Amino acid sequence: MKKTVVFILSLSMAVSMAACGGSSDSSDVKNEPAASREQKAGDSSQADESQESSSQDISRSDESEQSKADSSSDSKTESAADSKADSQAESKPDAGQMTEVRSGDVHILCDKYSEDIQTDKLEGRVIDDISADIIAEYRCGLNDDFENYFKYYGADKVVTADNMKLFIEDDIDYDSVRTEVLSEYVMLIIAYMDELYADDEEKYEAFFSLDDDNAIISNVEKQAKSIDLDLMKTCLADDYMPYDELVSEIEACREDDIKTPADGNIRSFFEVTGYETDGGTTYVTGSLYVLIDDVGLEFEDIYAWWSEDGHGAFAESTYIEDELEEAALTDEELMQLFYDSEYIDDANTKARYAWRAVANYLSENGLSFEEAVARGDFAEMNSSAGINIKNKGTGSGEKAVLEELESITRATTAGDLYVGALAGEDGDFFVQYRHPEGVMGQYPHPLYSANSREASFGTYY
Repeated sequence: MKKTVVFILSLSMAVSMAACGGSSDSSDVKNEPAASREQKAGDSSQADESQESSSQDISRSDESEQSKADSSSDSKTESAADSKADSQAESKPDAGQMTEVRSGDVHILCDKYSEDIQTDKLEGRVIDDISADIIAEYRCGLNDDFENYFKYYGADKVVTADNMKLFIEDDIDYDSVRTEVLSEYVMLIIAYMDELYADDEEKYEAFFSLDDDNAIISNVEKQAKSIDLDLMKTCLADDYMPYDELVSEIEACREDDIKTPADGNIRSFFEVTGYETDGGTTYVTGSLYVLIDDVGLEFEDIYAWWSEDGHGAFAESTYIEDELEEAALTDEELMQLFYDSEYIDDANTKARYAWRAVANYLSENGLSFEEAVARGDFAEMNSSAGINIKNKGTGSGEKAVLEELESITRATTAGDLYVGALAGEDGDFFVQYRHPEGVMGQYPHPLYSANSREASFGTYY
């Protein structure tokens, strides 16, 4: 009964392609050496555990709750900031103890080596307000207060006719952060409408006006402003799951006697994975890490929007952990731990990709590793200094590796690769990637926080 219209198809395509906008591992390993294949299964699982633990190693935060400004009706000198605060106070509920939001309260985390994301023009107050929305939603979840929780999405303000028109344009940018964020919001309303008219096909078809895109847009915009919260709660639980997952995580923590505090000493760290400003609105994706005393809250896959007139956000996943030893670290130490964990994960990933590229090259050319080295195919990569990935390489093998690495991952603009033979393993080899930050990754046998800086470049660890 759920009709598929051009408009919905466009949205579905936007969601799927935006989600795939980053790197993808499209290279299969061909003819991997036996010893490495056997070790790979264990190392791969070990690497997955490393990535899970590293993202939970630092559950971090700071409080940024939306402030309510007291302004008198006869004041003629009200500031723009005060006007904005009053406007927000009208549309946003009090989700617990409020504290004043100051520009730059939340630490902004971003890979400084990324060519795609630069936060130098991203204002602190944008991240402050977005983080405040997410923390407020968490507090609403503590009381199973869906009505106030959903207000922090700001769906009625962002799902507008002007914003939705981009989905029926021929030149839509599927890699756009704006498209990614708006897709999530609009698809939420579409799913809600499916439920709303689930038992009345005639009303459903009339509502969508199948032959008129502008009518569809107008109807969706109107529906976003008149949500039945009980029905929306069902949609979020069944289709989108953010609220259901938040409440389930809180209940599970309470059953396990894990603290779920609403307030305390709060420190916040926002990892920006993408942002874009268009028409006065900034769209942001990322994750928020919050420390409330020694309890870590991790909000992943955040979709958010911000403008002078309002803002909203939601996180698709929430994780809670208490009694964290990292809580004793300073903000600077926490940030360094975060970056180390991220850079080590990145270094291990690049080492793995490069290892696969070497294996592919050997297989395609019918060579053993020793034969390829003897021919000079890895002249620089096999030297003590390795090869910087900015270079093209002199040997045919390393040229192939650098080309494949560039094609399957958004490689950083710096860093060194080394390939060497595994001692005592006939025909087997290992690859190391040295990150500009000084941490190192390796494959096989990925490195971790405890040993990444101890390992010596060019020597298997």
